[in-house]
Amino acid sequence: MLDHNGTRLRQVLRALQTRIGGPRDATASTPAPTTSSSRARASDDSPLRVLVIEDNPADALLLGKCLSHGSVPMDVEHVIRLRDAVAACAGKHFDAIVLGLGLPDARGPEAVSELQAAVEGVPIVVVSGDPDEAVALGAMRRGAQDYLLKEGLDANLLGRSIQYAIERLRHGAALQHLAHFDDLTGLANRPLFFDRVAHALERARRDQTRLALLFLDLDDFKTINDSHGHAAGDRVLQLVARRIEGALRQSDTVAVIRDSSGADRHTAARLGGDEFAILLENVADTDSVVTIVERLHATLREPVSVGQRVFVPTTSIGVALYPDDGSTCEKLLACADTAMYRAKEFTHASDPRALAPSDALLRARS
Repeated sequence: MLDHNGTRLRQVLRALQTRIGGPRDATASTPAPTTSSSRARASDDSPLRVLVIEDNPADALLLGKCLSHGSVPMDVEHVIRLRDAVAACAGKHFDAIVLGLGLPDARGPEAVSELQAAVEGVPIVVVSGDPDEAVALGAMRRGAQDYLLKEGLDANLLGRSIQYAIERLRHGAALQHLAHFDDLTGLANRPLFFDRVAHALERARRDQTRLALLFLDLDDFKTINDSHGHAAGDRVLQLVARRIEGALRQSDTVAVIRDSSGADRHTAARLGGDEFAILLENVADTDSVVTIVERLHATLREPVSVGQRVFVPTTSIGVALYPDDGSTCEKLLACADTAMYRAKEFTHASDPRALAPSDALLRARS
């Protein structure tokens, strides 16, 4: 174990910058964003799964008739309470939810907020008897995709509203993905990474925990682009990204970065060009980070095959710890960046696969 004033292990970690080799698995495509509704259907021909949340028997009967007589086949499930809806969604996926605003355990537009907080990625269509525009706007602002009045409701209107709601949510998810994730690798982009680090720092301060920020840079990557073309370079970047994700999913890695609720706390990002970064939360001690860096070393050191070519790209890594090396994202990234460049200097003069000795690592501190 290492306390905040520890010496040897922290010194080793601070410079745990090593030149390592590249990716192993090959999946070229960028992962597509998904929502709960997009995962629910086996094919476009299968019935839409719709959950109706309505406590009034007559209104529930009306909604059931509308949904069963529309042009699009639908499988309908009915519950009368919000908590029952949350339980139903925990056990299966729905393409859409039809919500009434007069439930026993949730009333008015606030019901949309409560449902959104509990059920992510499913479009909500509100069907209400209240014609008040303020109520309708309140529901929409809280995340409803549409607000329909019970008076005059028919199968075509409700069916069309549900289909439009599903498509709007999918389109919105795609736009969110473009805004927050790197198009080439599918990893978080720089703005999203900085946002997650900021939130992670807030949690670390509140819970008095530690986190680590790793900065990775591919050495001599320009040579691959210049000698073999940008398509080959892009493929190498994709493979590196997949291997980073794979290393973070390894059981011995996840075990040291899982919070008390069992959730994994890590984010991998492409900051631009050939630069990557990793955020590790809930770090117990430097040994935990050493374990993860060694896993990255083992994962990234093998050659990369792109078509008929084989590349052995090397990577330098710099590490910074909160609170030891800084209390802001900018400071931690700068510290890790400096350590990474010291790693390049060290490994260029030694075995590129060897870990630097602790005295050299100590000198790498910014």
